[in-house]
Amino acid sequence: MYLKNDILASMTDNRNQVISLISRIDSLTSVYLKNKLEKQGISGIVSSHGFILHLLTLHKKLTMGEISKLINRDKSTTTALIKKLEQGGFLRKVTCKSDSRVRYIMLTPAGLKLTATTADISKELINTAYKNFSDSEKTELYTLLLKLEENFKNS
Repeated sequence: MYLKNDILASMTDNRNQVISLISRIDSLTSVYLKNKLEKQGISGIVSSHGFILHLLTLHKKLTMGEISKLINRDKSTTTALIKKLEQGGFLRKVTCKSDSRVRYIMLTPAGLKLTATTADISKELINTAYKNFSDSEKTELYTLLLKLEENFKNS
């Protein structure tokens, strides 16, 4: 009986470490992406940069505020991320023709090329993440993580 209680207590302890586990997975994916990018001769790009590049391939042009909302970062963090990509020659700012106060962020040809590379690496990342998962397990994991995200959005 004592052993069964220890096992149940251990499982409960592990379940209570879910946020720590998510954090470790985030760190592992960051290292994975960094290594894959460096093998392609790309350094200094992190997942937040890749997400911005991806968003710009979908939307073609976005304002700083729109990007900030889409990546769930404050404006100062977004500005720093954009500045780094702009300095690397991956993005450019374009003033809106109808309202000179509005500046759009757009991909440059180098940004388009980098986006193609990061898209391939993202596919590898997803394949690695879901290795040995059934389709139903993938769906269940995604559903549960969305539920977890909602809990924090609503708190």
